[in-house]
Amino acid sequence: MSAKDRIQPSHAHPISDSLGENISELERIFTLTPDLVIRTFESSMLEGSAAIVYLTGLVDKNSINNNVLRPMLAQRDRGKAGILDLLSVGDVSIARDFRTVEKEIFDGSCVMFVEGRNEAFVLDTHGWPQRAIEDPQLEASLKGAHQGFVETGMQNIALIRRYLPNRELKIKEFWIGDRGATRVSILFLQDVAHPEVLQEMEDRIKQIKIDSILNTGELAELIEDNPFSPFPQLMMTERPDSVASHILQGKIAVVVDRSPSVLIGPATFSSFFQNVDDYSTRWLVSSFIRLLRGLAFIIATFLPALYIALISFNYEVIPLDLILSVGESRESAFSAFTRSDAYGADYGNAAGSRGQAANAHRTDGRHRGGDRHWTGSSSGGDCQQHHGDCGRVYSDLLLYHPELRYGVCG
Repeated sequence: MSAKDRIQPSHAHPISDSLGENISELERIFTLTPDLVIRTFESSMLEGSAAIVYLTGLVDKNSINNNVLRPMLAQRDRGKAGILDLLSVGDVSIARDFRTVEKEIFDGSCVMFVEGRNEAFVLDTHGWPQRAIEDPQLEASLKGAHQGFVETGMQNIALIRRYLPNRELKIKEFWIGDRGATRVSILFLQDVAHPEVLQEMEDRIKQIKIDSILNTGELAELIEDNPFSPFPQLMMTERPDSVASHILQGKIAVVVDRSPSVLIGPATFSSFFQNVDDYSTRWLVSSFIRLLRGLAFIIATFLPALYIALISFNYEVIPLDLILSVGESRESAFSAFTRSDAYGADYGNAAGSRGQAANAHRTDGRHRGGDRHWTGSSSGGDCQQHHGDCGRVYSDLLLYHPELRYGVCG
């Protein structure tokens, strides 16, 4: 028995042909649900009474009134017309158990029960709150389209279809989650996508066992190769034109309902250096900009390590004038902190060994406390060095540049 069967053991039994029993079962399933509406009515078009059930806020009430109730309550002869012929809703399906009824009601459909029939009619009357299509904020484009995904999966698929109106664009749907089922759709070009990669993506999605998926990032963590890696292994985008471009390259797009982002996989290292504006610019300029991105990545990765290695451990390879200017800039940037730290440490040392410090001062003629001074014979000035990092820099510099000891001012 699966987790879903353990959570809802009684919701899978079939629909009864008694309207009263069906309504009682619905009231038992949807306890403490004030937004549930059960509307019973009598119609000359039916052999008995009927009832429609829906959740307020998830349906389009105008569609229910105009396409469901008005045709059913019209005073006219039924003739040979069936119930499906009377309803003017675009999509009508049949449900034969209460588990399907429950899922469809939570999905925003209107379900109609008829006396004497052991089945229910699921009417497409979705009308949940949703926002308008806007320009994506995280991936703004100067020359590309100004349309971004929204929190409705079917609308996101429609946006992708506008860029790929081709019969080879295939869609496979899955429902993930035991408590809150989420529709997950896989989009790919059948004659371009690799079959083994597609099968691997399907297997990973089918193996997910979770209560509910709230966003695309949560799904990415469940299907990626190494969940402990700090590097992204799947791409996420808010732009339908970017998704269409990757699908044309043979990749797979994963659309998660209630999420404004779409997953793209498999991702390569070079994919993260591409931009949607690259396809709106001449190839020569786009190639040059991509090379600049790669160069900037190399510089940002290795330049800090090179700087620390040269400044802290390899002074001899740096020209003397440059190392002096670097030392002065570092000393001025951290002078307040280093001086307060050095003075505080020296005060504590002096309180414990005041006599030794005085003898040492008289012996070698210089104070071994806060500041140390060297007098330069060639320049006639004083070179001052503080405790802390700058002291270590100058002491190491004397090993490779002895001329600092004879009159070069810092």
